[in-house]
Amino acid sequence: MNDCYPKGLYEDIPFEKYKKIDAVNNSRLTRLDKCPAAALVEQEDTPSLLLGRAVHTLVLEGAEAFQKEFAVAPECDKRTKAGKDLFASFQVENLGKLVLSIDEGEQVEAIRNAVFTHPFAKKILSTGKAEQTIIWDDEESGLKCKSRIDWMPAGSNGVLVDLKTTRDASLEKFTRSCIDYGYAKQA
Repeated sequence: MNDCYPKGLYEDIPFEKYKKIDAVNNSRLTRLDKCPAAALVEQEDTPSLLLGRAVHTLVLEGAEAFQKEFAVAPECDKRTKAGKDLFASFQVENLGKLVLSIDEGEQVEAIRNAVFTHPFAKKILSTGKAEQTIIWDDEESGLKCKSRIDWMPAGSNGVLVDLKTTRDASLEKFTRSCIDYGYAKQA
């Protein structure tokens, strides 16, 4: 069932509900560019997308929100009875959560720490609102559109933050990522 929201700005729409809103967004347009039939198929979470969502949640929404949605798997040898039992117990305790490996959990935590160690990032993320949903009607096409803004700083004067993870933050490589992933179109 599609969730129906009138146009406007929404503060508390969980990501799973956002995905169900029947409206055009950047992800759908990107799939349309590649293959029109693909625009109708919901995108599966790749390991990179899952890691990016985990980073978004921890950095922008905090540890409590992260712990509600994600769990870091314990280190255990699943070939042994003790390891199998430990992992089975972990699964029961974290039913419905997205599971990260220990390495992924450490990577998410390291990214969060790096962001909040950076003076400008720390300042801009100190006050504001995370994961705001905007729904509007595109005047030219008549299509209902949606967008999820990563961060709206308090008193931002129209400035919005789009948090991205990358393998290489050098100017050349990140510029290439901006082109490859269509960040300008998304903005």
